[in-house]
Amino acid sequence: MENEKRGALALENDHLAVTSVSKVISSGDKSIVLMQNKETLTITGEGLSVTEINLDSGRLSATGRVKEIRFSETLTKAGLIKKIFNKIIHRGH
Repeated sequence: MENEKRGALALENDHLAVTSVSKVISSGDKSIVLMQNKETLTITGEGLSVTEINLDSGRLSATGRVKEIRFSETLTKAGLIKKIFNKIIHRGH
């Protein structure tokens, strides 16, 4: 089992702080998409701006009006194939 730090997310007024960030996929005034551990974190809103990022410490800070925060697990190819295969098997029963 991998030893991963638990990520945290704090939102106070128009200030957002995220820990355990490993990669920023995209950043714009309407959305910020990043990797936190093995999950994709999508933040949507208005006037979003990344104010600080330090991938060595895994910290990201941003400002703006956050409307939605969505987590989704990132699947590897093997994980995706397994998920599809399980759906096919269970469909037959």
